[in-house]
Amino acid sequence: MLGSFAWRSGAAALALLAGIAAAPAGAHAAERVVRLDAVMAAGGEPIYDAMAIGIWRLQGGEPVKRVAERHAAPAEIALAPGRYRVQAVYGKARRVTDFTVASDGKARRTINLEAGRVRLKLLERPGGAPVAKPVDWEIRRYRRGDDQGREIAALRDAQPHVRLAAGWYEVAARYRGNTVRHAVEVTAGRSFTYTIVLGGDAGG
Repeated sequence: MLGSFAWRSGAAALALLAGIAAAPAGAHAAERVVRLDAVMAAGGEPIYDAMAIGIWRLQGGEPVKRVAERHAAPAEIALAPGRYRVQAVYGKARRVTDFTVASDGKARRTINLEAGRVRLKLLERPGGAPVAKPVDWEIRRYRRGDDQGREIAALRDAQPHVRLAAGWYEVAARYRGNTVRHAVEVTAGRSFTYTIVLGGDAGG
């Protein structure tokens, strides 16, 4: 009698194990709705605006599959527990960061863009009025020496407003056959106006 019970118990255990093995891989990992906020700088207010947001699932530290995309912040996405990479693009500012979705952890993450905003104006002469006609602007990452940094933006506008990752940039303004170049600094969470004079200096 005891031997029969032991055999039945063993058979039941094997059946249970077989059932677990045959279950879909993600059946035990319920998805959670994760809210992604974005801020211009640490401690800043969440951004409510159009923004390109892409989410990739990570495996071994590398992105293996794009699982979601959104076009505004904040964004809400249903994700299974695991590691993910998010890319947020806001204007010319781009931020890539990794995060973990836990089965019992908080379902809210903040993307710190570490970005600022600059407004560019061009004067033909000191004390003159800003140029009202379109100007060709080129913005590159600042690099010491003769080598040019990576191009970030090429704009044709009289007074462009540009969101950029914090750091130093070289701005070139081309107008009526003349070109002037200046280095400008972008600070996270701040807005600055740079007034550039053809043949003169830039002011903040």
